[in-house]
Amino acid sequence: MTTTGTPASEATGNTTAIRVIAGTGMLFLIGAWVLCAALALIDAHETDGVGGPLVEAGFTVLWPAAIAGLAALFLPAEALTDKVRGWITAIQYALTVAAPVLVALDA
Repeated sequence: MTTTGTPASEATGNTTAIRVIAGTGMLFLIGAWVLCAALALIDAHETDGVGGPLVEAGFTVLWPAAIAGLAALFLPAEALTDKVRGWITAIQYALTVAAPVLVALDA
């Protein structure tokens, strides 16, 4: 008994759109890194010259955001469903926004 069905990539057709959104998130990630660096330099200049723990946490949060973005962008359509790819992209954006907020909270 064999069953035939459509592959996961042809089922909804949203894979390309989600990949474009994930790629745009990678560009936002670069901007978030620059913003984090600027905020850290401003904080270091205005205070004692040493970054606090939230600066380190902010920069550390950018790594999982980059990994999530790369996974959503480059994993094949057979490896992820569109729903999972969308959730990974949402996590990427959430972490990208959280990083500069953490650096800004370090006072």
